[in-house]
Amino acid sequence: ISSITAVSSPASPQPGSLVNLNSTTTDSDSTPTQLTYAWTQTAGPSVALSSQTAANISFTVPTITIPTSFTFTVRVTDETSLSDTATVTVNALAPTATNHSPIANAGVDQTIASSSQ
Repeated sequence: ISSITAVSSPASPQPGSLVNLNSTTTDSDSTPTQLTYAWTQTAGPSVALSSQTAANISFTVPTITIPTSFTFTVRVTDETSLSDTATVTVNALAPTATNHSPIANAGVDQTIASSSQ
């Protein structure tokens, strides 16, 4: 295996977004190659991967309240047991809070009689 890359799309997802992890492998051997893939999550809150053995996989960003990184490694092995790895980090964004204007309420209007002295 001469090279392997792994990429994420979208690059900066929000909670609930489906993230695709795609690996691209080049094997310079002249013989036909049967590649196997092994994905593992190495950092971030645990997520369920759509597959651990496919070239391209996906997961859904869980509920988060702060920006959170998820890191994955894919190991690609060819039929002669040569392998290489690539790592991809997905930087998920926390949901943006909507800032609303405050609403002032002093209660019902009142009239106060003045006293003369």
